[in-house]
Amino acid sequence: MNEVTEARYELVSGNKLPAGKVCRIQEAPGLAVVEILTGEATERLCEELNEFHRSLLAEERWVQTPIADPRRIEQAPEGLGVATARWELRPDLPAVLACAPIEKRNRFTWFIHQEHASTRLVREMNRYLLRIVGDGLWRQNWTPAS
Repeated sequence: MNEVTEARYELVSGNKLPAGKVCRIQEAPGLAVVEILTGEATERLCEELNEFHRSLLAEERWVQTPIADPRRIEQAPEGLGVATARWELRPDLPAVLACAPIEKRNRFTWFIHQEHASTRLVREMNRYLLRIVGDGLWRQNWTPAS
């Protein structure tokens, strides 16, 4: 397992992503970079996601399995059902928050304020998460609260 030491969300121009995509996740050992097409998310959402991920990773709550194939994230989900993670647009999230994480054993949900991400971005992120978390490419290092 690789300790994920950095996860970064950044807005990028359209020519940086494959045609028809609004986001892409690239990884290397200990690193995950989420590139989001400008206009599909706000800068504030990226900043808040980066801040939350710094805390999650500092606490070693998620680990990355060894990368045998650099294209593994782009492969179709195998449906292993290791855990679930998803983004969910929420109109009722307080306006002071662009996002809020909810974590339980084998489950992680990002509530995203609807003004900070497009429906298309949420759908694409959820496809990635089905592969990444559902197939165990990244694993939760769950320690129940004492």
